[in-house]
Amino acid sequence: MKIAICEDEKVYMDIVKRMTREFFLKKEIDVSFDMYTDGRIFIERMNTESNYEKTSYDLILMDIQMKHSDGMEIATKLREKDKETPIIFVTGLEDRAVEGFRVDALDYVVKQKIDTELYAALERFYKKVRQESLMLTLRDGEEAVLKIKDIIAVESDSRGSKVKTAKACYEISAPLRVMMDKLPEDEYTECHKGVYVRICEIERIGKDIVFMSDGSELPVSRRKRSDVMNAVISIIHKEV
Repeated sequence: MKIAICEDEKVYMDIVKRMTREFFLKKEIDVSFDMYTDGRIFIERMNTESNYEKTSYDLILMDIQMKHSDGMEIATKLREKDKETPIIFVTGLEDRAVEGFRVDALDYVVKQKIDTELYAALERFYKKVRQESLMLTLRDGEEAVLKIKDIIAVESDSRGSKVKTAKACYEISAPLRVMMDKLPEDEYTECHKGVYVRICEIERIGKDIVFMSDGSELPVSRRKRSDVMNAVISIIHKEV
């Protein structure tokens, strides 16, 4: 899991990093950190990620009142492109908590109560991730957090399985059956032996190809084609 900390007071930066690392270690989740003492540098880096809709971070811990930047203004700029990455404000300005709603912040931690409030905020974040996302251990040992709704397809390979989103393909050691046990059964269908697709992301079904919303093409077997058609029709009926 990759986390950004934006804090210009070293003592609090160290506290936030230590407590956050301890929290996720207890959950047996590896974490890495990028540290920023100036929110302007943080947003400049985000802007170098051309056409980003979500940052490369799984969580952002942001101070509001920094010497050279206002965390709420930085969060507002972030939300112009990225509506999803969770933000937890960690600040001494309790009276500005209500502003967090404007940027859809996940939580708000007061520095004077950081010993208890930060762990509670991280626990709420963890529960939210568990409900909406999957934490995957990749073959290279890195951790990745993927929103379930972003997973377009999952397929088996000789070393485990591959998880595909519109932007990337993640290789994991876990076999296909383990992956599919973690996904909503009624939202995915098998289009070919060892290949499952997200039903609502299917745009067209050809004779032997399924065309997905991200432009990718996946094989569909003759035996599975009618099952895929019925799955799509079922989804359409639910939406009507």
